[in-house]
Amino acid sequence: MSQEAIRLPVEDIQFILTREGENESTWISNETPSDDLESFAKKSLYDKSWATNSDLQKVMISNDCFDYSFFWVGKCSRDQLEKIEQSLRKVSKQLDRKLSTGYPPSASLIEHAISPLLADCVIADRSTRKLHSIVVMQEGGLPFVIVGPKGEGTGILVRSSDADYLLLGSAARPDKVDKPRYRQMFHLIPWTGNRNRVFKVESKNRRTDASYRLLWKASYGDHFAVEKDFERILPELESALFSEDYAKIEWILTPVLTSCILQGQNYEARSAERRAFVLVYWVIVLGVAAALAFKFADLLINRYLFR
Repeated sequence: MSQEAIRLPVEDIQFILTREGENESTWISNETPSDDLESFAKKSLYDKSWATNSDLQKVMISNDCFDYSFFWVGKCSRDQLEKIEQSLRKVSKQLDRKLSTGYPPSASLIEHAISPLLADCVIADRSTRKLHSIVVMQEGGLPFVIVGPKGEGTGILVRSSDADYLLLGSAARPDKVDKPRYRQMFHLIPWTGNRNRVFKVESKNRRTDASYRLLWKASYGDHFAVEKDFERILPELESALFSEDYAKIEWILTPVLTSCILQGQNYEARSAERRAFVLVYWVIVLGVAAALAFKFADLLINRYLFR
């Protein structure tokens, strides 16, 4: 029997997918499956009645030619397990076509074929295993709060240590936070910056369909730029939150938070330049006005007092 092992660069989930036929066997997994998962898969393949536990799951199906077994680390309910089994049946048909061509399939094609199955497992795990803790990051020059799915509802997931009640209250009442549809128009006017202004962006992780909000305090914020950066990091951020990898959470958020800080600093620098320009402008205007007034007064005096 020929055996083939395919390793995929998947980080969101640890899994093993086996495809067993009369003359061939295929073993598909992420790059570094845990020893417990490999042992569980081998024992389950040897004894199909081998029981699962709360963290190791399995689904086994058969079609006309092959037996498929899918093992992964995560939690799921009975209804979700049935949905994952249906997803495995759909994925098995695609794998049969891709693995029966006689040519070695690329890892990217295999990953694309099984991605719906992996997504269902990630969604099941994260909807069953709720987030409850709050990650507090040390003060870094930008008060901020990240709100997302927590427990049975929505709550604060990450916050800076200097987040005050204005920011926390805005997180609890997002409808009270202004979100202009277009770029701010009044940032061109000097002396209009407000360091206590709260900005908000909302994005959704397309893979798990979970919504998150980022709120921060600054004198200026470009919603469009921050929203793009925030949406881009959401898959990694969500994975780090569930794995409680605090160092990775801070590393992932650093580019977005740095962008927010730089926007505020650039705005304040431009405001200082504009204030200096306006100050010089008004000094000149007032000087010219005073000179004209003095000349006009001198003309009046000469005309009416010294006629």
